[in-house]
Amino acid sequence: MIKGKVLHRDSLGNVQIIRPGQVNLMTAGRGITHTEESLPDEHHLHAAQLWIALPQGDENCAPAFDHYADLPVWDEGGVRITLLAGRFGGRTAPCRIFSPLVGVDLASQGAASLRLAVEPQFEYGILPLEGTFTINGQTFARNELAYLGRGLSDIELSSTQGSRALLLGGEPFAEEIQLWWNFVGHSKEDIAEALEAWNSRDLERFGDVEGFDGERLVAPRLPWQGV
Repeated sequence: MIKGKVLHRDSLGNVQIIRPGQVNLMTAGRGITHTEESLPDEHHLHAAQLWIALPQGDENCAPAFDHYADLPVWDEGGVRITLLAGRFGGRTAPCRIFSPLVGVDLASQGAASLRLAVEPQFEYGILPLEGTFTINGQTFARNELAYLGRGLSDIELSSTQGSRALLLGGEPFAEEIQLWWNFVGHSKEDIAEALEAWNSRDLERFGDVEGFDGERLVAPRLPWQGV
């Protein structure tokens, strides 16, 4: 969360409010159902939702939900750094992950400039959420993803006043990842199987969420199956 609060509920029975500076981490595994609702007293919301593909061998693990209210936070070069996941700057986030990766929240009150040491084997991107960033000599505005690729040992970063961005990285998978609607898999067959289970209301795989009175969504037809 960047601004505001959101109420999370899921089919495992978890009920959790997430506030700015915190992370909700849901591991879908073989299947989970969840809802996210704004609270009655909230009028402005700003959040980033990131999806992490599970590596082969873990894609059908038991679903889980974890809430992390306390994350590593420090200041460097005029930037407030919050480590959301993985390891960075000699620190380790408590979040449970299944592959080598990192997520970092970079927030500057005033104009700032710094150099970030990174892992050459990781593939990196930076997504500005507010303000403007100059990244390795190229300027990016809000919602413009700076794809940096692999092989870097450091990143030169400067920002305008009141800027905020996410630094994301990790070791790329050798295999192709499939994504459609709310499903992620290692093959089209994985996606088709999950879609059929969802639309047929397979409650053993995708249970109901207690306390939510909205309609259950219907997954759209797979694009490779035609109209």
